[in-house]
Amino acid sequence: MMKRYIVKCCLMTLAGFQLAGLPSCSNADSELETVVNGEATRVTLVEKKIEDLEAGTLSTRFTDEEKASVQRLVLAGTFNAADVDCLREELPALIELDMENVRIVSSEFTYSGYKYLNANQIGEYMFSDMGLQVIKLPSTIEVICSYAFNRTPIATLEIPASVTTIQNNVFQYCSKLKEIVIPASVDEVGLGLFKYCENLETVKFLAIPADNTLPSETFYQCAKLKNIELSESINNVSSQCFNGCVSLTDFAAFQNICSISYEAFSNCGFETIDLSNVTSLENGVFSRCEKLVNVTLPQSMTILPNSLFSDCKSLKQITLPDNLEEIGSFAFSNTSLESIILPEGLKTINSYAFSNTLLTEVNLSVSLKIIGYEAFGGTKLKELIIPENVTTVESNIVSNCRQLTALFWNTSATPIPSCYNVNPNCLLYVKLGDSPIAADPSWKNIILDGKATSIELKFNNDSYNPYAFNCPQEFVAEKISYTMEFQDRNMEVGTSSNWNTLTLPFTPSAIAHESKGTMAPFGSDVEGAKPFWLRKLGTEGFANAMTIEPNVPYIIAVPNNPNIYLDEYNLAGKVTFSAENVTISKTPVEPVVLEGPNYSMHSNYEYQPADVTVYALNTDYYVDGYNYGSIFIRGIIPVYAFQAYVKSNSAASRVIPISTKAVGSRTKTAVNTTGIPCVDDM
Repeated sequence: MMKRYIVKCCLMTLAGFQLAGLPSCSNADSELETVVNGEATRVTLVEKKIEDLEAGTLSTRFTDEEKASVQRLVLAGTFNAADVDCLREELPALIELDMENVRIVSSEFTYSGYKYLNANQIGEYMFSDMGLQVIKLPSTIEVICSYAFNRTPIATLEIPASVTTIQNNVFQYCSKLKEIVIPASVDEVGLGLFKYCENLETVKFLAIPADNTLPSETFYQCAKLKNIELSESINNVSSQCFNGCVSLTDFAAFQNICSISYEAFSNCGFETIDLSNVTSLENGVFSRCEKLVNVTLPQSMTILPNSLFSDCKSLKQITLPDNLEEIGSFAFSNTSLESIILPEGLKTINSYAFSNTLLTEVNLSVSLKIIGYEAFGGTKLKELIIPENVTTVESNIVSNCRQLTALFWNTSATPIPSCYNVNPNCLLYVKLGDSPIAADPSWKNIILDGKATSIELKFNNDSYNPYAFNCPQEFVAEKISYTMEFQDRNMEVGTSSNWNTLTLPFTPSAIAHESKGTMAPFGSDVEGAKPFWLRKLGTEGFANAMTIEPNVPYIIAVPNNPNIYLDEYNLAGKVTFSAENVTISKTPVEPVVLEGPNYSMHSNYEYQPADVTVYALNTDYYVDGYNYGSIFIRGIIPVYAFQAYVKSNSAASRVIPISTKAVGSRTKTAVNTTGIPCVDDM
């Protein structure tokens, strides 16, 4: 007797249906909800029911027309590997499959050429890369094999309570999957279960794996995962389990976790994490968590793992456990860490531990023994003291520290290793013990037990690489020098032009041009010296000065106009200020301030970015109606070390011109006919 098949007619052609987009399925057995021109539409599917399937015969139960058109298939009966090939290769339009009343049986057949299907299992790759959007699984299955649903567009799936084992990567790349429940019946779960499920949002993971562990890469790169419920029995999270879950913001679901493996939560969206109950942390667990701000570490922790918080861009501060003895490599690298209190018992800081952070100061514990390669490289440290008990210091510990002004080497460890791209004005204070200490040739400005052979200070007007200077501890220099360059730009007699600012930490006993010999301020008694202008701010305005006092701000200009002066008096170029056997005192904590009639002038030894409250000299900045080096202007020009700046008493003024009305100064129409510069020319 001929068996009876039920086929419902489609309300639109297959081609038309595919153009509609096939978005999401409804609860109706034979309908699909789609969106056409922004409006939801319910579409009746081409459906076929086979209620008495015998294993291996599925292909014979369709006409050729049915194979090409059936979209929803309901099966009941037995099913084996041969039937898998029918589903995969002969039903191209299939988008819904109901196997709830199917019993999967073993056979000698294979599918996809070589894969066997065992009884009560969903086989390996069984539905992989098919267009199925809805699947009802057999109520009797016990095992879902690896990659079973890989790259299928299912949005949700009910896993029967009969399932005890889910193998590796079962739902990998299921890009439409949004929510799922893993039932408590499951006691074995493989790796990468939901790997790359980019739209997965909600998961109830009620499974109780035998080892109470979430396997590696379970939710790897599930970027929209935000709701997760775990069985209370789970207390271990394996490597990269939640790596890339940027929408996962609530750490409360993991309060029962005591062991977390490599990069398990890397690149997640947490702002606050409490690790008080955690007893084991591996490397990189929270690396690249860019929103992380607040962290509570377990007090029992003695070793902070490598890369634990590396690239956590929002992390500005953290409290370390009192018992901490070792900080791992890259532990805080590339964070916004601004300050840190290191525990007294800390013994080791490994390579790159604090590299490229915003640390401006750090006090190393007296118990510290080892400092690793580039441990503080690229930070904003201004001063660092290496304690006496340190036995090992690897190279480049302060490389790229452009603001570092002092390194105190209080340990007997030798040699002092190389450090590249350090602020060239950094002072290296070495405490000599019973044995000599060698220093890598890259170090300059070395002070041995309070005495320096030579200190050479440098200027740099690069805002991306500014230099700084600070003397935190007094010392004696056999020789100290500073070189500045005056631009080859013609000055004008009778008007302000070509002024520079200057602040030095010493009184120079000699001033010399690179090719034209000794120089001295106008009015000094240095025989044969070429004159230049030096002025200091007072209550009446700028007045001529003949000496440079330490830490006091000045304006300075050199004669330079071949149309007016003899060649020997034109002093554009490099000029070196130097002194011998001089005591360099501690740099004042606050700038030295000189009060003028309407503004004040401030000394400066560090980079000051452009600011509306700071007026900088327009040395290289042209302003209409003014010469270069003739006005202080606010909010446009930065100030660099060894320069000076002005602050106005009136917020209304945009510029502050440098007055040319020094006593006896020439008028703008006066002419110098001697060829020799005069103090009154400017």
